Formats: sequence, C-alpha cells, structure tokens
Amino acid sequence: MPPLSRPVMSFCLLAALLGLPLAWFLRACDLGEPPLLVAQLTGLSEAKRHDAVVKAELEKVLELSRRKGEITEQVALRRLSLVEGAGRLQTLYQGAPAVVQRDITGRYPGASEAECYCRFLIREVESFLETTNGRSRIGPVVATLESELDTRLRDGTLRLPG
Repeated sequence: MPPLSRPVMSFCLLAALLGLPLAWFLRACDLGEPPLLVAQLTGLSEAKRHDAVVKAELEKVLELSRRKGEITEQVALRRLSLVEGAGRLQTLYQGAPAVVQRDITGRYPGASEAECYCRFLIREVESFLETTNGRSRIGPVVATLESELDTRLRDGTLRLPG
C-alpha cells in the first residue's frame, strides 16, 4: 500500500478528532447519562441563574441601605421628626427579611415596635453624625431625639405614621 499523502492524513486525523466527541456524545445519550459537556453547560446555566438571583438580592440590600441612609440624614438634619423617620423606616423594612426586622425589635426587649424603630433610628443618627463630621452635634441632636421619644412614651402618643 502506498504511503498516504499529507492532505489525506490531515483529513483522516481531523475526521477522527471530530468523530470521537460525536460518538462519545451519542454513546452517552444511549446510556441515558448526560454527557459531561452537557452537564457542565447545565451547571453553568444554573450558576448564571443563581448569580442573577444573588445580584438582585444585593441590589435590594443596597437600595434598602441607601434609603435608610436618606431617612437617617433627614432626621439628623431635623428635616423629619423622629416619629416620621421611624415610620418611614418601619415601612421600608416591611419588605425586608424577617431576620432584619427581628434585629431591630430584638434590640430593645419589652419595648413596643414603634419604640424599637425610634431607638434604632436614634442610634443610626448617632452613627451618621460620627461619620460625617457632625461629632460636635451628636450630643444635642441625640438629646433632642431622646427627649421627643420620652415625651411621646410618657403621654402615650407614640404612634408611627404608615
């Protein structure tokens, strides 16, 4: 038999290389097992879906944090009263996971939900002022907010708008 020419050998090699994966794929399908490539692609697709869900959840958390920051700033600058701000926070957190709500209400055992949101907001205002060069205002602002809360608790008028 005469030796094969280089083009004929290249064609045979290419056919063999292309034929093996096809044969492997068809064999795996006959056995009812998904080929590794299909399984990997399916896993990749699931990973992309999971990634999209995680990104969406992260966006929700970032938006929640941004809106909480806006409310906190408004209360710190006295553009919103403590009760108005706490009411907005309560509304904001209604769609949040239960663990977030329990974190707020669990910090102050024996306090009503309205009081918990007010106290939580006072701590947020305090942190906001510490990080925004408002340290000199922390004492007076926090004292005013605490006084507003104490007055409402004393007269029984603590109700959050919502």
